[in-house]
Amino acid sequence: MPIDNSGLYIGLMSGTSVDGIDAVLVEINESTIKLIDTHSGEYSKTCKAAIKSLMLDGSEQELKSLMSLDVELGITFAETATSLIKKAGVKNSEILAIGSHGQTIRHYPALVSTLQIADPNIISLRTGIRVIADFRRADMALGGQGAPLMPAFHQAVFSKPSINRAVINIGGIANITILKGDSVSGCDTGPGNTLMDAWYAQHKSGKYDDKGRWASSGTVNKQLLDQLLNDPWFKKQPPKSTGQDYFNLEWLATTCPELSQLAANDVQATLLALTVRSIALWLAQNDMDEIFVCGGGAQNYALMTLLDESVNNGVSSTTAIGMDPDWIEAAGFAWLAWCHLNGKAGNVPAVTGASECCVLGGQWG
Repeated sequence: MPIDNSGLYIGLMSGTSVDGIDAVLVEINESTIKLIDTHSGEYSKTCKAAIKSLMLDGSEQELKSLMSLDVELGITFAETATSLIKKAGVKNSEILAIGSHGQTIRHYPALVSTLQIADPNIISLRTGIRVIADFRRADMALGGQGAPLMPAFHQAVFSKPSINRAVINIGGIANITILKGDSVSGCDTGPGNTLMDAWYAQHKSGKYDDKGRWASSGTVNKQLLDQLLNDPWFKKQPPKSTGQDYFNLEWLATTCPELSQLAANDVQATLLALTVRSIALWLAQNDMDEIFVCGGGAQNYALMTLLDESVNNGVSSTTAIGMDPDWIEAAGFAWLAWCHLNGKAGNVPAVTGASECCVLGGQWG
């Protein structure tokens, strides 16, 4: 008799932008996934600063900070899940599992290693709900990159046999999923919001460039854009993945030593163009009928406008196909928890480079 773990699941996700914890309550069965409720958990300023510090090589007392943050984030993730449960008006006992991605600290495909923290023991014990976590390392143990993992979810919820679709997730890092019939491919394309957010925080007040207004006030510096795109990473063929440990302000300054001589808003405009160009390069290699964007980048009007102008048939947010772009990645990790409980593979070897399909994650509680 086949396993049937249909029911309510929670997905918890914090991306490389470190802008908080996305929490979703979804109802999942063999054929559908329905978004029930959502909640955003916040990091304290000190916690966010500690995470960003650990993302960079050479931060002080790395091991002690890592261990402390693992506990703190476990508590914060548990509190976020509890707030979502209260908001949705359901009982903890009704939740079959929490799929927790945690917070990525480092991602080193060349070392066959990746690190996400937020202790799942704490999340499970504080909520009384079993937790599925550590989703990436099984794929890496099979020779894969452990990322991106969303293409399997995109295929499950967005694929249409008669339509060639691209789904682009623009978080801190951007990745693309190409859906053609029954086939799925994809990879990370490079920086999404991470460089723009960091540059904005260095020069303006606030967390990010709302709707890309500051970028729109500048002019793209073609020489700088060409310098950035000349980085060998962009020339790599899939499978490939990356993170904020690679694409950061130190990378930007090293790539362009004359950066301080440029107008700050021109640099922002160029960083936005870098995100768009690196995505458009992959779209140009595939004949797509429809292109959809999810993640925080879908809310950046300037980015969406430039991307729309850079492709032949235009782009839309995933709202057009029935799912809020802000919550797709968190829903994806709830779905991966469902896959785990049902013994279903969650990786796509054609995307990650793993030698075979496998069930992702471990179980706590």
